[in-house]
Amino acid sequence: MENSTNVQCGKCAGTGCFNKIRQQTCYACKGTGIYEGLGRPANATVAMRTARLESERLEAIIQAAKDNGIEAPRLALGHFLFMAAKPASRNPEHIYIKHDGEYLGKLKDGVLTLGPPMAEELLAELRELIVDPGESAKAYGLRTGKCSCCGRTLTNHESIDLGIGPICRAKYGI
Repeated sequence: MENSTNVQCGKCAGTGCFNKIRQQTCYACKGTGIYEGLGRPANATVAMRTARLESERLEAIIQAAKDNGIEAPRLALGHFLFMAAKPASRNPEHIYIKHDGEYLGKLKDGVLTLGPPMAEELLAELRELIVDPGESAKAYGLRTGKCSCCGRTLTNHESIDLGIGPICRAKYGI
């Protein structure tokens, strides 16, 4: 396509190709803000919005793991999974967030950029979990019997009581 550029559509938040000569609207949503891409149902509007979170402790734990040699650290809290973006990704400094396997958004410097719309109850639960990620990780480990960081089954008594394995405690600084 001549004289076209890939940019993010302001209406559907998808990456569309805008032809500067013939068309100023996104090819993905045709200027309606509605499209079927990325597994989203037809007629579902995708409004990128942000929320402010007190995530300093969570971000510090993820950074500590990176500093201790874990390339892409992850942390399970409640039904949420926080995964540091890989260094070669489009958002290398972000933390991706999933809830029960579904992508919710990305976090950086206390700003959560939401992908699909999120229910306020879910956002409240997320806020509650990241206030004290160490305690939330412990609760996850006690509830599931697995390490909140690596997902391995906890076997020794100290790890079971703390909800996190000894190697992960050291690397994540929890």
